[in-house]
Amino acid sequence: MKKEEKKKMIAPVLKKMNVGDTEEFDFSRFESVRITASRIQVAKRLEGWKFSINTKGEAVRVTRTA
Repeated sequence: MKKEEKKKMIAPVLKKMNVGDTEEFDFSRFESVRITASRIQVAKRLEGWKFSINTKGEAVRVTRTA
């Protein structure tokens, strides 16, 4: 992930994701990404939303799985 890249808002990005989409965030935002994804899953549980969160190097990858 490039250092000069502007920080993306987490919640709006995750809410716009379709099943199979993947987004990357800087590793320093891991806890915020994890908590936000969890909150969205709870709010959208009746619609079946699920996310997978993985780390690779200095990046956190979030994939919408359902």
